[in-house]
Amino acid sequence: MQDYKDFTVDQTNFGDLGTYMHDLKTSNKVKFVPIIDAGVAERLPEIDDYPAYTSGVDQDIFIKSGASNFYNHQVR
Repeated sequence: MQDYKDFTVDQTNFGDLGTYMHDLKTSNKVKFVPIIDAGVAERLPEIDDYPAYTSGVDQDIFIKSGASNFYNHQVR
């Protein structure tokens, strides 16, 4: 993940990930199952554009711990 953001790929370390996975699948008949982290990092849109977070807020789809409070928890 790029900067711990779901649905992203770290281009510095894994920029050719798609090609690598395709080659493994073709040459070794390996299948992949993506694992998506259920937690989405809270990011301030004015500081860091993170569509997974801003879109979730806009659509009001996050779990809440009360009438209007998002459920926030530290990931360790």
